[in-house]
Amino acid sequence: MSTTNVTVTDANISANDDALVFTSDYALGAKLLNGHVTVTNSTLSARCCNALMFDSETCGDFSDYQFQGIKITGANKSGLGMVSMDGATISDVHYRDITVTGVHSPIFQKIGTRKRCGNNPGVGHISNITYDNITATGSNPSATPTLWGKSGNNHINGVTFTNVNITVPGGSAAIATAPPSDNATAYDPTSVGTRPSYGWYLHNADNIHFNRSSVKFATNDHRPAVITYGGGPVAFDHFTAQRGSDSAYDTGFQTVNGYCISNSTNTSGGALRVNATGSTQQCGSM
Repeated sequence: MSTTNVTVTDANISANDDALVFTSDYALGAKLLNGHVTVTNSTLSARCCNALMFDSETCGDFSDYQFQGIKITGANKSGLGMVSMDGATISDVHYRDITVTGVHSPIFQKIGTRKRCGNNPGVGHISNITYDNITATGSNPSATPTLWGKSGNNHINGVTFTNVNITVPGGSAAIATAPPSDNATAYDPTSVGTRPSYGWYLHNADNIHFNRSSVKFATNDHRPAVITYGGGPVAFDHFTAQRGSDSAYDTGFQTVNGYCISNSTNTSGGALRVNATGSTQQCGSM
């Protein structure tokens, strides 16, 4: 809670609640800064909640976090979770060399509008986040990996995924591809309704890049692998997506300000099928 200059190494945490969570409340009547944190070579599990998390109490800003060499073995909510609910800016956070198993939501980011701090906070921001060498396997009940930004100037911005490979349980029928519902004052991955894509759902997210990454399912899923709604640009380079036998397309872009798909295929080696509504491909400028 409201901490700076922290090093955690060789930890083994098995929790009934959150395992390792960074949070900042307003108990002292001020927004306190948080950051300069390193967590390495640790194993985490959380029976009811989140394994490694920027949690709901987010009054003060968070910056400069390095997470490396971490093994997550279970979480009833997020494996790698990050929410800004009370106006905080979360930036310069880097995940590297992490394995995630037995979690309902492998990766989840959300900007919400609970605004529980006592200083009339605005809406928060999430920016400059990287994920490198992440292998994740989800469990049922499953929540699609998600970046959920707000409208206006509160999009999620600047997230890069490199060698991030996710396998979800799958098994869903196709559903309507309109944006799902959102409880803007709740931070659980289920606060966003069932996503119309199985692998990634991006909502109001700008400057998002996937490099040498993949999404697959354990059981045939009829939803598209990826849907992006609003925001942009978003780029997929050397991206692999497993194709559901009855999915209408693999990647969908809905009113996205520029997208690029390059050197990307399905798991059989065929080209990804693209559905773009109100969006244009702009590889040269990304």
